[in-house]
Amino acid sequence: MTTESSQSLNFVTLKQGKIYTDLQKKIQDGSLERNEKMRMDVAKRGKKDKKKPIKERFENANTNINANYNIYPMINNSSQVQVAQNQIQRLEQLQSQFNTLMSQYQTLKQTMIQETKNYASTSFDTALGKNVYVNSVIENPTANYMGSFIDKTNSPSMTVLDNGDQTYSYETCLHAALSSGNTYFGLENVNPSTQLAQCNIGNNLDAARKYGQSTNGCSTGSDGLLYGRFNQNSTAIYETTGTKQIGCYLNYPIYPGVPSKGTIMTPSGINMDNNNFTNVFVLGSPGMSPWNNIGFPDQTAQWIWYTMNAQHGAPVNIGSPVTFIQEFNNPNNTYTNATLTAINDDQGIWYINSQKVGTSNGGWGGSGNQMSITLNPGTNYIQCEATNYMGPAGMLATVIANGNVLCNTNGKWKFTNIPVANMALNASNYSVATCQKYAQENGYVYFGLQNGSVGTSQCVVGNSLSAATQYGVSSPTQILKDNKTYGVLTNNAVYQINSQGANPAFVGKVGYVDSSFNVYEYPESMIQAASSQDAVPSIIGASSSCEQTPMPIDSIQWGKYTNTGKMMSGSSQCGLSASISDTQTQMNILQGKLATIADEMITIIQQLKRNQEGINKTLNINGDELSKNLDIYNQISMEFGQYKNMNNMGLMLQDSKNLVMHENYQYIFWGVLAMTVVVIAASQIMRR
Repeated sequence: MTTESSQSLNFVTLKQGKIYTDLQKKIQDGSLERNEKMRMDVAKRGKKDKKKPIKERFENANTNINANYNIYPMINNSSQVQVAQNQIQRLEQLQSQFNTLMSQYQTLKQTMIQETKNYASTSFDTALGKNVYVNSVIENPTANYMGSFIDKTNSPSMTVLDNGDQTYSYETCLHAALSSGNTYFGLENVNPSTQLAQCNIGNNLDAARKYGQSTNGCSTGSDGLLYGRFNQNSTAIYETTGTKQIGCYLNYPIYPGVPSKGTIMTPSGINMDNNNFTNVFVLGSPGMSPWNNIGFPDQTAQWIWYTMNAQHGAPVNIGSPVTFIQEFNNPNNTYTNATLTAINDDQGIWYINSQKVGTSNGGWGGSGNQMSITLNPGTNYIQCEATNYMGPAGMLATVIANGNVLCNTNGKWKFTNIPVANMALNASNYSVATCQKYAQENGYVYFGLQNGSVGTSQCVVGNSLSAATQYGVSSPTQILKDNKTYGVLTNNAVYQINSQGANPAFVGKVGYVDSSFNVYEYPESMIQAASSQDAVPSIIGASSSCEQTPMPIDSIQWGKYTNTGKMMSGSSQCGLSASISDTQTQMNILQGKLATIADEMITIIQQLKRNQEGINKTLNINGDELSKNLDIYNQISMEFGQYKNMNNMGLMLQDSKNLVMHENYQYIFWGVLAMTVVVIAASQIMRR
C-alpha cells in the first residue's frame, strides 16, 4: 500500500504497537470565500471549534443546523442529524477497538519476527525443521588399525563370516561389522590378486588378541634361534657355514592361481632320482580281472606292481617285501586329514612319512581297506611294503580328503628294495643344529627350518639363495591398493570402528526434527518405500509444509535427537510453519477481528457518504476524507477477511526453507500494512 502524500490527508502511523498522530494542517482552498455570508459564518464557527472535544463539536453542529434552518431548507429533520452524529461516535469507538487490536497485532508480529530469526539461527544443523531418513549406521565410517594378531583356523578368535571365503575388502568388512552391531573387524588370509580377504567380526578386543601379536612367519625357539612357525608358510633360512642367519622367507607364493611347489628348498630325506628307485608297471583299471573291484571309491586309480603282467602271475617275495613310494606335495598350508583306501594282493603295510598307518590284507572284489591319515603341509611320502604269497600280484590305492582325490596309484609311483625303516625322510624332529649337520653331510650350502621349533621342525636344504628367497620376506600383513593392512594366512589384521553412538536398529527410521532437536516419527502408513536400494523413501499424506523427500542421515545423528514418542500425522506442520504455528494462529484471530471491525466501519462510512449534503456540511464532514477512509478499510477487509471464520488453516506458511533465506522477514505477514498502515480516525473525518 502506498503512503498518502496529499497535504489534505491526515493520518495515523502505527509503529511497534503504539499509535502516533502526525496531523498535517489543512489549507483550505478558495471555496471558503463564498458569497453566502451565513455559510461563511458556519465555516468560521467550525474552525473555532476544531480544538474542542468531538462531542462538543457535534453539539455546536446541531446549533448551527437549528440557527440556519431557513438558509438550508433541505435540512429539516433533526433525527437525520442525530443518526449521523451517532454514526460518527460509533466510528470513534470502533477506531479505538481497532487501534487496540492493531497494537496487539504489532506485538505478535514482532514475536514472529524473533521466532523466525531463531529458527534461521539453527541452520548449523541442516536437519532441523526437516524430515529425515536413517539410511546408514554411520555416514562415511572410519576405523583405527589395532595391529595384527595370530589366529587359529580350528578355534578362531573372532566370528568368521561366510565360512572364511576371501570375498571381503576393508570397506565391505567394516560395513558388515557395523550392520551387525559389532565394534571390531579383522581381515585375514588375504588374496592379493583379488584384493580380498576373509572377514572376521566381534565385540571383544581381548578375544581377538588372545593368541598374541603376530610379527612374521618365524619365531625364536628355546635355543635362541629362528624357526619357521607351524602353519605359516615360512622358512627360517641359514647359511651352513657358521650357522649364519639369512632371514624369514615365504615357502611358496600366497597368490591364488600360481601353482604351489611346496617348499622351494629340498626336503631332507629320500632322493628318488637315483638308481635305487625304479618306475612301476601299470596293470589296469580297478575293475580289471582277476580282482574286479568295480566298487572301489576312485575309478581313476590304477593297479600297479613292480613286475610286468603281474595280474597273470608274479614272484613270491615272502620275507623280502618291495617298498612302493610316491612323493605328494600338499598345497595346503595346514595339516590335512584324509582317508587312505587300499587293496593289496596279497598284503601291504602302509606308511605316511615313514610312520605306519595300517595294514591291507586282500580286499579284491570289494571297496577296499580304509585308514585315516594326516598329511603335512608341503612334501609327504606315501609308502607301502608289499608282499605276494603266490599267483597274481597287484596294489590299488587312493587318498581322498573332503570328497576330493589328492593322489592315487598310477605310473608316477616308484619301487625300491630299501625298507621304510632305512629311509631318512623329512620328519618333524629337527632343530637348527641337526638340520645344519644334515646339510653339511649332504653338501648343501643353505638349510632352513619350518613348521615347528626346536626338535619339532622340518629340515629343508638347497644351494641357491635366490631360489630360496624368491617369494619374498615372510610378513604377517600386507598393504593393498586401498592403502589398508590385511592379514596374511592366519594372521588377523584387527580394526576398531569409530562408532560411538551408532545403532543399527535406527536404520530405516523416518521422522521430523523440530527446531528444539525433538524427533517425531512417521507411521508406516505415511512412508512410501524407495524405488531402488540407493534411493530414499517418500512421505505421503503429509502437510504441504513438510517436504516429501526426507534428508538422509546416519544412526548417530538420529540418536542425538530427543524422541518424543509422538507420531506425525497428516495435519502436523513442519519447518517454520511448526515453529511459529501458535503465534500465527493468534495473529490469524486478530486479523479476523480487525477485518470484522473494518467491515462495520465500511458500512458506517458508506452510510455517511449517502447523507444529504447539507447534513455533512453542517457536521463539517469532509467527503474526500470519507472516500479515503473507505478505500483503506476496504483494503483491510480484503487482506484480513480470509481470517474472519478461522476455518482456513491452510493459510499457514508453507515453505520455511525459502522464508529463512529472505533478508527481510516482514513479507511473512501483511508486511506493509502492519508496519505503516494508514488508518483515519473518526475525528479526522471532520473538516479542520
